[in-house]
Amino acid sequence: MLELLSKLPTLGKKEIAALIVSPTRELASQISEVLMEFLKDSEAGLTHQLLIGGSKVEADLARLEEE
Repeated sequence: MLELLSKLPTLGKKEIAALIVSPTRELASQISEVLMEFLKDSEAGLTHQLLIGGSKVEADLARLEEE
């Protein structure tokens, strides 16, 4: 997964480059932590957002709008 992300072209601010689906919240959190470290030094300016089912949709949308 990280190799694919490193090869992505530069995207616009609101474009989605990848969607990663996880079967558990714990695994989603772990993936998010790894992505945060990986993208910290990304020259492409990529960011990530962790969205977990069962949370308030309005809060998730607000976080997405902030990016």
